[in-house]
Amino acid sequence: VEPFIPPNSRVCELYAGAGMIGLSTAANTCEWLRCSDENPANLQAFVQVKRRLPSSVASRVTYTAASAEEAITRGQVDGAQVLIVDPPRRGLDLVARFLAKEAPTSLTRIIYISCGFKALEVDTAVLLEGGWKLVHAEGHVFFPGSDHIESLAIFDRGT
Repeated sequence: VEPFIPPNSRVCELYAGAGMIGLSTAANTCEWLRCSDENPANLQAFVQVKRRLPSSVASRVTYTAASAEEAITRGQVDGAQVLIVDPPRRGLDLVARFLAKEAPTSLTRIIYISCGFKALEVDTAVLLEGGWKLVHAEGHVFFPGSDHIESLAIFDRGT
């Protein structure tokens, strides 16, 4: 994921769990990182990791216990240039429609990590219809011996 985040980007991660994707890839190279997830138990894990970060990095990362929809309403995506999403198998649902029609103009890239290919297919159609362009896609096997494949899709705002 890190190669797809331009240096000094403002990054938001929705469906972040404890924020491991954003923290491991963006925290050292971003201007700021905002993570959120609807499971309030993840906040404690995020705080534990944040305590171990150098203060220069820790001061640039925040976490909000909120669903993706609530995080958007609270302004988590406002000002972000890169959005990381790792939604549940059902996909982005209303968030895809928001990104297609109402995403902040600052947002130029979506990094979509998917464990549900059918949902990714549906969300991709919504994003493409909204003017986003699929510029890169790849699959990863994180669970050898299973038939489970994670997809990574990179969308850039169309011109």
